[in-house]
Amino acid sequence: MTRISLRRTFLCSTVAGLGCLTAAAGAQSAASPAITQVAMADAAGEDAEIVVFGRGQTRQVAEIGAADLRLTTPGTSPLKAIQKLPGVNFQSADPFGVYEWSTRISLRGFNQNQLGFTLDGVPLGDMSYGNTNGLHISRAIISDNVGTVRVSQGAGALGTASSSNLGGTIEFFSRDPSKDLAVTGNATYGSQDTFRGFAAIDSGDISGFRSYVSYAYLDAKKWKGVGTQRSHQVNAKATYDFAGGGKLTGFVNFTDRKENDYQDLSLDQINRLGYDWDNVSGDWPQALKLAQIAANRGEVGGFIPRRPNTAGTVYPGKITNVDDAYYDAGGLRRDWLGSVKLDVPLTERLNASVQGYYHNNKGQGSWFTPYVASPSGNDISFRTTEYDISRVGFIGNIKADLGAHTLSLNAWWENNDFNQARRFYDVGGTVTPSTTALSYQQNPFFTQWYNAFNTETFQFAVQDEWKISDAFTINAGFKGQSVKLRAREIIPTGRLAIGNIKSEDFFLPQAGALYR
Repeated sequence: MTRISLRRTFLCSTVAGLGCLTAAAGAQSAASPAITQVAMADAAGEDAEIVVFGRGQTRQVAEIGAADLRLTTPGTSPLKAIQKLPGVNFQSADPFGVYEWSTRISLRGFNQNQLGFTLDGVPLGDMSYGNTNGLHISRAIISDNVGTVRVSQGAGALGTASSSNLGGTIEFFSRDPSKDLAVTGNATYGSQDTFRGFAAIDSGDISGFRSYVSYAYLDAKKWKGVGTQRSHQVNAKATYDFAGGGKLTGFVNFTDRKENDYQDLSLDQINRLGYDWDNVSGDWPQALKLAQIAANRGEVGGFIPRRPNTAGTVYPGKITNVDDAYYDAGGLRRDWLGSVKLDVPLTERLNASVQGYYHNNKGQGSWFTPYVASPSGNDISFRTTEYDISRVGFIGNIKADLGAHTLSLNAWWENNDFNQARRFYDVGGTVTPSTTALSYQQNPFFTQWYNAFNTETFQFAVQDEWKISDAFTINAGFKGQSVKLRAREIIPTGRLAIGNIKSEDFFLPQAGALYR
């Protein structure tokens, strides 16, 4: 039994398994041979910190494997596992580290939008909450299926499929299916009615073919206030090893996540209202009263006329403005992510791979806003920022081993359609609202904007690793990148920028040297 205390929340985990699930083997197959000393971690205690640094690398590379990831509570974001690495800082408001509105990661002072993130080579964008070209790792894969996490600091991995990896790259690798037939599962229960379950079935090796299907469910109430975090995830992966060499790998991952937000607190609010202060999600009449007081004080307006009320102009208790407490807010995300990759040895010294991927996202950030009234007469309306992503891409790699020189050529192309809308919905009655923050909305009474963006990205990288001697290695190369953005208004407002823009540079050099 594992007990981890986080923010006054305890989580007790029990793990039951039948058969053999070779997660460590999957991790090693995804990792570089120079840095796969992680297997020895199985003998380490629960308090051990397992950090493996790249040997012979001309940039600092740190990696953690399946053994280290298993020391965390099941369901914990792999970002929490790498926060102990040098230069990594990770913050989150929930014990699992999966509440996306609050999660932030930085690498040696570089912000999240200056880093590159990939899963099995598939780009995840900058993993921000309002992501325009990817998704967060907590949605991209079930954490139990992560086999390895690799952190490349500095200028990052040159051939990474990313247009934001200025300050470094964080690469996630899923575990390969087990060679043995296996059924595994775990369950977690804790305070705040936290329940999380996971189950997986591995087919074992069938004439070179291996696969698994897994499912994870999370339902956890907020550790303060009213609300929940709830998600369903399904992962499926298959591999086939060709008799003459080469490997075909494919995966399909699905996630449906809905989570209520915590109120964002300033230092003044914490000092005045207390650390446990949150939205008034359990008290709709109180939320209406606060909105009416704000209207009487002239703090809110909006384009919908407001009805007279008797709420007065004095806020109750220690509340001093309408932004101290809203009724509720939430985030909804539904994602499909799939990829197929073929690795082929062309000769004894020449290897190539080609990979295609697809990602579809439907998202909504919701907020019961007191700043715009509902047409039905309520002093609160339901505001959303709605996201739709549909992107497809291809990645190609060629590597040649020429003795003292190892040459590599990488290419990446992606076409991404991203739509974003700001809409307002009527919330109905005065006793209870007619909708919730965890529901996808329909029939808005007003659309503030609705824009469509198409982004086409092409990138290539050429690199040579020259091993002058056993003690001295030089790595040099360059990448080129072209990003074309086309923006248009689906609902014209005349207030937003539209048109085409291009950013292009085909010579971005990088060099490193290692002497030991």
